[in-house]
Amino acid sequence: MAAAARGMRLALALTLSATALLGCSKIKTREPATLVPIAKTQVQPDGIWTRGIGNGSAGYYSGLRLTLDEDALFTASVDGRVYALNPKNGDLIWRSKTQARVISGPTVSGDLVLVGTLDGEVIALKRATGKELWRARAPSEALAPPVGSGNIVVAKSSDGREYGLDAGSGERPQ
Repeated sequence: MAAAARGMRLALALTLSATALLGCSKIKTREPATLVPIAKTQVQPDGIWTRGIGNGSAGYYSGLRLTLDEDALFTASVDGRVYALNPKNGDLIWRSKTQARVISGPTVSGDLVLVGTLDGEVIALKRATGKELWRARAPSEALAPPVGSGNIVVAKSSDGREYGLDAGSGERPQ
């Protein structure tokens, strides 16, 4: 008897599902609006300068970004290069070759330029010169750009953990 009741419920569920699907097929949908060319655009951006930087993220999901400060534009590439450019003309201020697979950042915190790597590191560079100041191990890939405030640098790794580092040394507080 129980098997027969289950079979009847299954048949009823299938019938209701099929009826619902049939009803959906008869719904009229709106056609998309026809795109009309804009006769006169109101905004005409002027390019001041352009510059190619490395190979970007090389197809990886990344947190790479541009960071603009008052006297420099900072950018990075997954090939490990970090750049400081003059924002007025694109001239190179400095380039640092970290020998790491940079995947997030750069961000600026005081005198530091911070990047994260695919190999689970946070790297701090001297803002004025690009010289490496320290490297700290992360639990896993540092996909989110590291950020700093005062004496602390906070990083988040791909495993969801967030951790603090001493901005002067990169060491984790005990």
